[in-house]
Amino acid sequence: MTVSTIASVAAGLSRTLGNQSNKASSVFDSLLSTTPKKAGADVTANLSAAIELQNQVAQFRVAAKNVAEASTLLAAAGDGASTIAKNLTKMKDLAVRASDETLSADARGKLNSEFQALRAANERIATSTTFNNESLLDGTSPQLKLAAENSGTEDLSVGSLTDAALFKSSNLDLLSANNARTAEKLVAQAQDYVSTQLENIDALLVGLSY
Repeated sequence: MTVSTIASVAAGLSRTLGNQSNKASSVFDSLLSTTPKKAGADVTANLSAAIELQNQVAQFRVAAKNVAEASTLLAAAGDGASTIAKNLTKMKDLAVRASDETLSADARGKLNSEFQALRAANERIATSTTFNNESLLDGTSPQLKLAAENSGTEDLSVGSLTDAALFKSSNLDLLSANNARTAEKLVAQAQDYVSTQLENIDALLVGLSY
């Protein structure tokens, strides 16, 4: 096997590895170190080196596929969680407005209707955000565990973002100023919790990039 042939194979490895070019370079350098510098060099050694390179290419392809899938599902989880976070911001604003003692019953009712609609929307997002037909934000996804393993951050996890997790299924409403103040506090706590899950998702994504 000639140096030019080996270089061609190694170039294919580099394309397969993408941003893991350091690994590709390491494999390439290792192979070139066994390349014959003169006629009559050991052909068996060249063949062994080529077979080893093929095996490493196959392993890196599998790893790259796993990382790509993990990145995709984490992006989907992040999008869903970000939408829930935005809705919680709106819910908190509604609760603050509803805490005004001077509001009419009609105005308070409208604020409450919007509040409940956002809460319901968050539950739908938490239960319908999926990857390969598997829910990502209800706390049951083994694929998110796999993503953590692939990113080398097994200590991180993404918790459930269902209504039960966010509010413990509390019967929140804005139909009185006192209720609105209670809702505001609980929404603030839910925001902190969702922020933590988003930070974990971001950390998992960063881990995959190394």
